[in-house]
Amino acid sequence: MDTLNRETGLVTQIDRGEYRTKVMSLVEEALEAALDAYESSGNAAPDPLTFASAISDLAMPVHESHPLVELLGPFWSSAKVRTALGINTRQALDSRISSGSLLGLPTTDRRLVFPVFQFVAHGEGVRVRPALARMFSVLRSQDPWSVAVIVNTAAPELHDTTPLEWARAGHDDDVLVRLARTIEAEWARLAGSTGLPIDPIRRSRLPPTNSPASRPRASPQPGTGATGFAQHHPMADAGS
Repeated sequence: MDTLNRETGLVTQIDRGEYRTKVMSLVEEALEAALDAYESSGNAAPDPLTFASAISDLAMPVHESHPLVELLGPFWSSAKVRTALGINTRQALDSRISSGSLLGLPTTDRRLVFPVFQFVAHGEGVRVRPALARMFSVLRSQDPWSVAVIVNTAAPELHDTTPLEWARAGHDDDVLVRLARTIEAEWARLAGSTGLPIDPIRRSRLPPTNSPASRPRASPQPGTGATGFAQHHPMADAGS
């Protein structure tokens, strides 16, 4: 079978049994370290099924090649986000999205996916990064795919770092809010003068697109409830 070498970036051949043995050994080491950390901290460990699901999600292959998936992924499904954030109903989830406190991205097959970069560990669970949530609120009327791209686009106002990098570094949230307002104003002016939609994959400070043709599709995987996108436990993003 093919495997991607993380050091060289090259695809190489490996025996399936050898691959499985190496992965299981590394997973066992990581699990032991995690259990030691839970015991020493006094925190309750997640349910075993939660651990297994997180590993399964991380290992799931990407079923679609799309520039936005590569740029913005991995993603969580609506069900996973509701569980992680303790959101009880679909209506409550929709309310979080419409208020701008959560970024959900609609796909061409009318599903919602949620980029994991917006989440960070909080206590024994996760939450949306407060700094990004403030940006999302300002830009809540804009195309969400364009907002997601902007969050991963370097800005001169942030010393050529991205809003995500800025938030991870713990810098002033107010700077991101001002940037969001500047972007919204730029998009409004340009949209009013041209009236032309711009594909967000261009990753520039241009008006967002409302064309679903530029969005990825999320085909469900039989028996998994996953969206067809690579998925990832946000705790892996917790350290930053």
